[in-house]
Amino acid sequence: MGGSNSKSDVKTKPKTSNLLKYVTLGLPNAGKSSFLHRLVNGEPPEDFVATIGVDFRILYQDGYKLQAWDFTGRGHFRYVARVYYRGAAGIVYMIDSADVQMLDESLDFLNTIMKDEEISNISIMVVANKQDLDDALSPDVIEDKIKEKCTIGKGISLFVMPMSVMNKDDDSSELAHRLFVKTMLRKEKGKIATGLLPRAWDTAEKEAQNSDTDDMVDEGNPVDEKDNEAFKEKEKDSDQIVISDQMTGKKNKKKSIFKDPVHMFKCLLIR
Repeated sequence: MGGSNSKSDVKTKPKTSNLLKYVTLGLPNAGKSSFLHRLVNGEPPEDFVATIGVDFRILYQDGYKLQAWDFTGRGHFRYVARVYYRGAAGIVYMIDSADVQMLDESLDFLNTIMKDEEISNISIMVVANKQDLDDALSPDVIEDKIKEKCTIGKGISLFVMPMSVMNKDDDSSELAHRLFVKTMLRKEKGKIATGLLPRAWDTAEKEAQNSDTDDMVDEGNPVDEKDNEAFKEKEKDSDQIVISDQMTGKKNKKKSIFKDPVHMFKCLLIR
């Protein structure tokens, strides 16, 4: 699957102050942190380090600043995540396609999220990760399982994308992210259907290139002090939030993507 998104797309600051917020969710070891690491660094991480609590990334694409919140799938943090995804434009939900035994639990978690009555008008990209492994379920099977076990709530647009985050030769991560951002923008403008969008991977490259969102850049929600303060207050609602430092090493600190006041706020939440 060939993508045209260059490595620098997610690092180029937009000329506007438009903001989109999304969260990455899923069970432990599904590939959530590796997915964001690859988007920022242009390659998968060399070593696996589990997220402890929640981590935070700033990305840029299509003239938008993206706040990406990366949650561990462990224990009570599944419930803490609700504070974040209720105010988000989208959710990236990662599934380990090769872990068949945990699939039902993963879909139960996804179903719980979609039954939350306080979320609406949101885009969900379900990533069928680890497609490069021999025992991985195909995206068709994952899509069928979602139809069988999940109820897609009102106003939700959901699609499945196959991915192999840790495979250096597979560029589906960048393509999927570009499609995901396009979907969130179209969702905000009412230009996309609700419910399950079948076999999105078949037309992913064409849709990601679609320029029908280009005129939205100046029409989004501007980032102002009220917006940032409101978002910070949401985070203070939980006193159990723990921030991982796995993504804030010296290498990443040098990158311009972290020169952001919201990122500095992250440090205040460390327990």
